Amino acid sequence: MTIYKPINYLALLLIMSVLFSCSSIYNGNSVEPLQWDFDHKVQFRKIQLDEYNYHLEIMPNDKVKFDSLAALLIRYSYEICRGYNYKIKVLSGVELFTEKMSSPNYILGALIADVECSTKEKT
Repeated sequence: MTIYKPINYLALLLIMSVLFSCSSIYNGNSVEPLQWDFDHKVQFRKIQLDEYNYHLEIMPNDKVKFDSLAALLIRYSYEICRGYNYKIKVLSGVELFTEKMSSPNYILGALIADVECSTKEKT
C-alpha cells in the first residue's frame, strides 16, 4: 500500500504540470484586458490580430445608447490607426431602428467589429 501513494502523487504532479503548460501557450494575438471608457460608460477590449488588423469589442453598461457605442468604435479606430486610413467591418451588435419599439426592455449586446488599418493614406 505504501507504493501507491508516491505513484498517485507523481501522477497528480504530472497532470498539474501539463495543465499549467497548456494554459500558458501563446497564440500570437495581443489581447489587452477589458478597459473602461468613463465618458460613454462602456467596457471595451482591443485584440491585435496582426500589424494592421484589430478586433474591437465594445460592451455597453446600464442603458448606453447605440449611437454612443458607434461613436466610440469610430474614435478608437481613428486612435488605433492614427488617422482616417481604416476600414471597419461590423460583425455583430448593430441595433435596428424598430428594436426599441418592438422590444423596449431588450438588452443590447456587444458591438463587435474588425478594424483594418491601411498602410498608406488615401487622398
